[in-house]
Amino acid sequence: FTSANHPVPVFMRGALDGKLIAAVAGGYSHTLALTTEGRVDAWGSNAQRQLGLDVATQPGQMTFPATVNNSGVMAGKRIVSIAAGLDHSLVVDDAGRVFSWGDNLLGELGIGSSGSPNPVPQQVGGLLAGKKVIQVAAGHSNSYALTDLGEVFAWGGGLEGDLGDGTFANRSTPVAVTGLSGVFISSLSVRVYHVLALSSTGQVYAWGDNLRGALGNNNFDIHGDGIDSNVPVLVGGVLAGEVVTAVAAGRLHSLALAGGKVYAWGGNNAGQLGNGAGGSGNHVALPVELAGNLTGKTVTHIGAGDEFSAASTKDNEVFVWGSNFSDQLAGVGGINQVLPTQADF
Repeated sequence: FTSANHPVPVFMRGALDGKLIAAVAGGYSHTLALTTEGRVDAWGSNAQRQLGLDVATQPGQMTFPATVNNSGVMAGKRIVSIAAGLDHSLVVDDAGRVFSWGDNLLGELGIGSSGSPNPVPQQVGGLLAGKKVIQVAAGHSNSYALTDLGEVFAWGGGLEGDLGDGTFANRSTPVAVTGLSGVFISSLSVRVYHVLALSSTGQVYAWGDNLRGALGNNNFDIHGDGIDSNVPVLVGGVLAGEVVTAVAAGRLHSLALAGGKVYAWGGNNAGQLGNGAGGSGNHVALPVELAGNLTGKTVTHIGAGDEFSAASTKDNEVFVWGSNFSDQLAGVGGINQVLPTQADF
């Protein structure tokens, strides 16, 4: 139960003994792992039943991986995509069906009701019936599904316009994200209250909470606070004309990858924009400061946490910047970093 300032191996015994991991997903205080066999294991807090374990043996937390209940609606299913929200979990099987479990206070499980947590997987229906979902994503208390036709559906908490359906209402069953007619979405990234969607043509759309400019559409009020959007808006600025290949949503900031370079916008209180200074954020996308360790590097992958950012290069180097209050920057010294700094692995 101690923090680590360097990467440490997950306990690969018990449920994960001898298994190969295909994907991982981290919630606020729980983690999911997808094996190459299509099975899901989980560990961490189980206070809201987000681990999806056998209903008869629900512990308050698991300090080592345990297999998610694979009976009932999950019997015989091969899982291909996973996502972890604040206190809920989502998975997709190889037939494109979505299953959910955990906290359901605002309807984030998509099962037509809200309220008490659900400890075992339930299938999400409604508008997803007959659709083939290829990716799920989860925010604070909301959920998202991307289909093979490039459509986006959402459910759960929507008070900041998070669901993108033109309202600021909560939904306990999936609704279609509006305003994307003719746009094929290829991937989603969600962290807390805003969503980034990447189109097949390399454009970025955003919706939801815009408090610090996380939507990147330069729309703010007289106080300098970003104005929320309940429909997708196009992120432009320096990204106009660029072909974006990846996006990553943090708590109040956003990242995009184009041409091997990283662009950032939104909140910057901990230096998570990588522009050499903390404090004020940006309402439009700007390049991450290249003066320093990223000079001459070609970035291939990006990631965003609550108030920090990460990038890996084609040379298999990892760079991090932003908040480091819990040593999340992997051994760079326990203080916030306002410029990309190489992680110590």
